[in-house]
Amino acid sequence: MNIHILCLNILVILFTLSPASLVGTIFNFPGMERFKNNKNNFFKAFMYLLMFQVICIFIMNNKLFEIHFPKESIFYIIALIFIPIAILIEIIIGCIVVKLKGNKISKISFFKSNKLDKSIIINTVVIAFIEELLFRQIWINILHGYFEINIYIVILISSLAYAINHISMGFNVIVQKFVTGVLYATLYLLSGSIIISIITHCIQNYVVMKVGASDE
Repeated sequence: MNIHILCLNILVILFTLSPASLVGTIFNFPGMERFKNNKNNFFKAFMYLLMFQVICIFIMNNKLFEIHFPKESIFYIIALIFIPIAILIEIIIGCIVVKLKGNKISKISFFKSNKLDKSIIINTVVIAFIEELLFRQIWINILHGYFEINIYIVILISSLAYAINHISMGFNVIVQKFVTGVLYATLYLLSGSIIISIITHCIQNYVVMKVGASDE
């Protein structure tokens, strides 16, 4: 790997390390209070930042975006099967973390917002799609394909980066996202296609947001 490719890959990793933290920092600037208090604005800004990152990375190295659709239909079935499994895993982990903190579990609830509408649901689905491109397709291809790091270590690193990207949502969510990040990475590697983890992640986000909306 020549120095040019090496520098580009390092730049991509640093550029995509924690986009949510960047949005959170911007929203903490003076005069941003009215935007900060609206979750719709946060998700919209986050989505736009992710889209900007994808465009920039595509310009730098479009080979990272080679996407293949699996020919075996079984993988599409697996993607659908793992939607409720991913949701259940997050619920179980959330309960375990709460119990370890010594707190009582009074009710299991999903994401809630006082002004949840179709736009925020669409934004979270788009965000899930881009997150799979960034933290699975791109990170795994760079760390394993270019830097030749052990694939199991790569799964852990990419999942940790994906989890830390949810740091603003609290420790419980970080742990949940780390485990589901490992799940998504496994789906991607076993199927050989990012499409499978995208299907699971996007529909999972949609279901969680819809259930959260119906609970209001």
